[in-house]
Amino acid sequence: MRYLNNQIGYPFFIIYFVTLASVFAFNKFGMQEFKGENDFIILIVILSIVLLMTFKLRVSVEDKQLTLSYGVGLFKKRFDLSNVNKVTMVKNKWYCGWGVRISSEGTIYNISGFQGVKIDFRSGVSIVVGTNKPLELYQTLKELTS
Repeated sequence: MRYLNNQIGYPFFIIYFVTLASVFAFNKFGMQEFKGENDFIILIVILSIVLLMTFKLRVSVEDKQLTLSYGVGLFKKRFDLSNVNKVTMVKNKWYCGWGVRISSEGTIYNISGFQGVKIDFRSGVSIVVGTNKPLELYQTLKELTS
């Protein structure tokens, strides 16, 4: 394996716990009542599933292939690096957000932070991979695509 980085999305944990605490507080202090006892449990299960699917971004490069995987690995995207035209380091705008987003730069795959590596493919498609180690990913991709 040439490059492997697992980046934890701490903002997702914060959103998860703030949402749970808010819903619990609204229910406890009578601002919003659940209709049944199981509603709160169902909400916890749904939020937990979403958290498991989004809490981490794993970026790996091996055998001329870039693989991006979110959470426990249910969402996986692979890119063939033999078709790369250009690789550049970028800084994402704050309003681009986290997760998978479509922007003017291309599709952004990001879990937290604003640093990334933009990859332009010969087909005209561009992606931006957010990472807390942009220089390592950039150097690995440049080495494989030059």
